[in-house]
Amino acid sequence: MLGAHMTAGMQGPRATVGPGTPPALRPISGGSDDLELVTGVLASGAGLCADCIAQKTGIPRVEMPSVIARIGKTVRVQTPDARCAVCLMTRPVYRLA
Repeated sequence: MLGAHMTAGMQGPRATVGPGTPPALRPISGGSDDLELVTGVLASGAGLCADCIAQKTGIPRVEMPSVIARIGKTVRVQTPDARCAVCLMTRPVYRLA
């Protein structure tokens, strides 16, 4: 049988999250899945800006240039100044060539 101090300690973390609420998981970024996510978003042929790609994939915006550079090693990526297909802002967009 557990002592009262052990039972109270086991209830602590659950009480901070709330009953029936799973803890939030942080997405892992920087892996090969990032390449697949971004390539999948760009596969339609539409040009998207970095902000919209980040929003669609969950990859932080600051990591977008390195992810695009890694994709560019295997597939040609165009980066013209054009209207983003999602936000409709004219800015540098990325699209597969």
